[in-house]
Amino acid sequence: MRALAAGWSGIKLHWRLVLLTFFIQFCIAGLASFAVWLATARLSGGSALFAKAADGDLPSLIIVLIERPSLLTVPFVLTLTALLAYAAISWFMVAGLIGAFRSQTSEASLAQFGKSGMERVFSFARLAVWSLIPYVLVVIVYSIPMIGSGSEVFQTLSMTEMAWTLFVKALPALILLWIVWTLIDIARVLLVDAEKPSAWRAIGRSFKVIVRKPSLLAITLAGHLLSALLVFLSFKLLGLSGGVGALLLRQALLLLRHAVHVGVIAAEVDRI
Repeated sequence: MRALAAGWSGIKLHWRLVLLTFFIQFCIAGLASFAVWLATARLSGGSALFAKAADGDLPSLIIVLIERPSLLTVPFVLTLTALLAYAAISWFMVAGLIGAFRSQTSEASLAQFGKSGMERVFSFARLAVWSLIPYVLVVIVYSIPMIGSGSEVFQTLSMTEMAWTLFVKALPALILLWIVWTLIDIARVLLVDAEKPSAWRAIGRSFKVIVRKPSLLAITLAGHLLSALLVFLSFKLLGLSGGVGALLLRQALLLLRHAVHVGVIAAEVDRI
């Protein structure tokens, strides 16, 4: 209950930052989508074959890949560039939010947001590089039970049994991923608080924090499960006809998911 109260208090006190960071994410996604669409439209020149490939026609997609690979290369490069830019901006925003949650008033939070974001964005970049090590471990743990299990999975009687079999085999990796997410979240808070930030030391110290305060695991799990549910609901709305109303409802769900993410950061800052 304390974590829930801390998360809600952080959102309520810093609601302007919640809206600001959501708006930044919305603009990045919109600009990236527009750039990919514009580049693809100019390269395709109104090609009917490309239009069929974009609609999911596999033979058309294969022909496009063979005859005009640039139609996919340019959007891929633009998308990769947008993802890297989004990662850098997200490091800035998360560092800024952690700094803002350390301030006591909403008036001081905006200045602290910018200060912490600028000071720790490169520390977060180094943390992202160091965090590749535990993520590789997650991939290894996931791959081991999956090796040679293809025939067992496809011999199951139904899609439900297949999904359950895959889930059971992936469970150790999912548990490890949950722990890794929590450790990285803790390391981010420690980096913002540190006078001399060190990414690998922050990861090391996060192990001690998680042992002393295992409730942080529950905070991370609840946040990711709720976020996944909201993302699932927002994607379900893509298939509904509702015009502007459906679009606004989807954005409202994504804003709620963003608020959940911010609330998780506020709760973690409170507990660490």
